[in-house]
Amino acid sequence: MNALGADTECWTQASNIVLRAKDEALSATRVRPQEPEEEPEAVQTEVPEPQIAEDRRARLAAERADPTLRMRRKAIEGPMAIGLTEQQAEDSVQRATLQKKETLQKG
Repeated sequence: MNALGADTECWTQASNIVLRAKDEALSATRVRPQEPEEEPEAVQTEVPEPQIAEDRRARLAAERADPTLRMRRKAIEGPMAIGLTEQQAEDSVQRATLQKKETLQKG
């Protein structure tokens, strides 16, 4: 995975594949993604606000240090926008990246 992290072309193509799949899925069904239902306030067990902000700052600092982390996050956000879980989205991006790598090796 580290070797693919430096290849911006692979990540760009993976992002484009994911976004194209999202557009096709949405246009085929003409259904917009449903927003999650809000849970009652007493049931929510969210992380305290300062912790969320601190985690976000740390993630953004890491992305500034290594731009491939940002590209990977952006590639994964596409499938997640159409309702896939984070794990499913990561698998989808990884498959697209491997497919691109195999295509480049054959050619």
